[in-house]
Amino acid sequence: EAKTRAKEIYSGMSEKFSFAKAILGYADEGIKINDSLNFEKTTRIKNLLSEYEIETVRTECRISSKNRIFIEIEVMKIDNKELINQEILNKIGLICEKKMSEPIVFDVENRTLIRISEKEIFDLEIHVSRHNCNDREFCGDYCSYFKDGTGKFFVVISDGMGSGGRAAADGAVTAGIIERLIRLRVDPVSAVKIANLSISGKASEESLTAVDIMMFDLYSGDAEFLKAGAPVTFIRKGDEISKIETSSLPIGIFDETNMSVNKFKFDAKDIILMMSDGVTDIGTDWIEGKLKDTNSECAKSLADYILTETVNIRNNNHDDDITVATISIKEIVKQ
Repeated sequence: EAKTRAKEIYSGMSEKFSFAKAILGYADEGIKINDSLNFEKTTRIKNLLSEYEIETVRTECRISSKNRIFIEIEVMKIDNKELINQEILNKIGLICEKKMSEPIVFDVENRTLIRISEKEIFDLEIHVSRHNCNDREFCGDYCSYFKDGTGKFFVVISDGMGSGGRAAADGAVTAGIIERLIRLRVDPVSAVKIANLSISGKASEESLTAVDIMMFDLYSGDAEFLKAGAPVTFIRKGDEISKIETSSLPIGIFDETNMSVNKFKFDAKDIILMMSDGVTDIGTDWIEGKLKDTNSECAKSLADYILTETVNIRNNNHDDDITVATISIKEIVKQ
């Protein structure tokens, strides 16, 4: 009996350690940081923060592989998300000899991380319209969008299988894991792999989630689109309409997951249209026609229109959660 029990315990531990090893492997694979530390500027920024009585756990001025400057400031967890005011920001800009963007602030465990990057060239205006299946309290789709503080803008749409509370939990948990990892500078592909392992191992019931991610470089206009079971994405460049349509499975089915990755380069006034399958399962030809007639200034009305039309077109006997996200690219006017 003792040997049998020992074997059971060992087996359970082995599974947990294998899971943890896979997670760490993906994280290690995903953190490909090629920055260099500028010691002189780091010291000057540390001294500046000391003058304002800001106690830091870590302060670093980093230069990316593409020669872009950004600052990371780590402090004990704070409620004051405006710790770095405009006066301090201007002085950091003088040290870096760059105009700096507004700080990006988020919490990591018991710490608060503040990132400040040099001023970007592009800005994204995003509008999200959502509909809850059968007007329920919860939506199975979850849409998150954020800057990471190094000059990248991310949009994450996760669509939990089914509708209602369970689907909403799957969608929110998946998006939350991916967003948190990306903010910690794990690349999106590895972040999705970790999320896949997390949700596939969290319960005995099947838990499928479609994932759609856009990563946009605010300096170059380059973007990557990652899809795992996600529907078509539309892109309007000038008068031309392109589609990103790939066949891939949602995450949560297998321990390993394969995603499609597509790259595009964008200019000001281009439009990106992302959505959940609550829209696309009634066909998309009418969407393409509407997108051709829309300019970048009407991106919000486009999202609202597609949502309303989808609800109206649907058969009354069948409803679904719907998410529509329109992203218009704008060039920042240099001061």
